Amino acid sequence: MPNAFKNSSKIRDSLRTSVAMVQIKLLFALLAVMTIVLMEANTVSARDCLSGTFGGPCWAWSGEKCRRLCIEEGHVSGHCSGGMKCWCEGC
Repeated sequence: MPNAFKNSSKIRDSLRTSVAMVQIKLLFALLAVMTIVLMEANTVSARDCLSGTFGGPCWAWSGEKCRRLCIEEGHVSGHCSGGMKCWCEGC
């Protein structure tokens, strides 16, 4: 009977280690995604500038509004960035 308890405790320890490894891998994956998003937000071209009239976060589905407002401001076009800001092109 004592061997059965020893084996079950080894299995439990092994499962805890496996769960911890999965959590660490998920944490690293999340950090990698966040790093990519932040790098994308910081790599805006020098000829782009923030829209002066667009208010709020610029989501993918509001790209047409961003583009239209930038054209009304006198710029070539506009797009939403990874940082959820409306950037006008051709400043």
